[in-house]
Amino acid sequence: MDISEIPLKFTFIPENPGEEEIGTLNEVYDPEGINFLQLCRDLVWDHFVEAWNSLNAFFENTKIESISFVIDLTRDTNNLASVQIARSRPLRSVEAHLVFKISRTLLEEYLMKYRVKDYEIDLYESTVIHHELVHILDKFKEERFGLEDGQSRGKLMFLHLIQYRSEGIAELFYTLQSGTGLRDIDSARKMFEAELFRIFEISSKHPKNYRTMSSELPETGTFYDIGPWMVLHVLSCPGNPQRYENIDMILENLRQGIKIDEEIIFPLIGKALEISNFMFLKFLPEPGADGHPFIDKKELGLLINVIGQIGLKAKKEISFAGRDSQISDYYTNKIIKLYNRWGRINKSSKRKN
Repeated sequence: MDISEIPLKFTFIPENPGEEEIGTLNEVYDPEGINFLQLCRDLVWDHFVEAWNSLNAFFENTKIESISFVIDLTRDTNNLASVQIARSRPLRSVEAHLVFKISRTLLEEYLMKYRVKDYEIDLYESTVIHHELVHILDKFKEERFGLEDGQSRGKLMFLHLIQYRSEGIAELFYTLQSGTGLRDIDSARKMFEAELFRIFEISSKHPKNYRTMSSELPETGTFYDIGPWMVLHVLSCPGNPQRYENIDMILENLRQGIKIDEEIIFPLIGKALEISNFMFLKFLPEPGADGHPFIDKKELGLLINVIGQIGLKAKKEISFAGRDSQISDYYTNKIIKLYNRWGRINKSSKRKN
């Protein structure tokens, strides 16, 4: 796909930036007095194209209809960047209308690179657009959208779990190159045990309280630390017919702090994008390359029994016009049944003792 042929749009927050938003930036990074807002547009576009070109092969058979950038010049943003994913897109499709939000913090890095000779943007900031582009390529969003309606503690836990898949796949590009942080699946597994304990605490302190759980459950940065290792675990499972053939070598290099080459990273990301939510949840409790499950089935079952199971989505009247929704609901219910079955595993084991 030729990115130069895609319609572009740039907007700012606030819509008409004034001295308060751009004064300091303009003084520090633009002493030559050129059009500062145009400079911001150009820098955002240049860094986006660099990330796009590295992942361009993934977009060959897709149709991107438009790309928009919202550059936030305010100081109260938490995320470096984000991308908007529409609920109404066709089943198993790549997002067609891309809307990226770029934070002031990320823009400052781009401006620093522009003004300071030999300045190198930190790997985390330099790969953030790659992260968002991988989100766009993720074709298994329907199950998440299908569970966002209604109030259920079980749904919150379910969505929390599959968020590790979504962010884990998107964060692989950084994790495989950083050579820092967690270095093996076992360390990630132990970190996740602490996360499970946190969830148990929230649930026990506020039993049957949806509102409190809804506000406290997402309070974690572990999606980005643990998620990639969950994905690598799934790709390492001997029982997984889609096991990645070079996974043992990759895991050993990561353990030694050796950065993975891009010619290995991109095929691995491609394989990871084939992991559906169902496959992700199915293989987390199965033995991986080290012979251990990422999540113990009994602990998972206990957690689900404490928090609560999920009701299936009601069957819709069959119609040609609503076929995508019906297929999506089928896959969503398939995952719900797997999730609920974990809760029954714990109950059945108690009856046998």
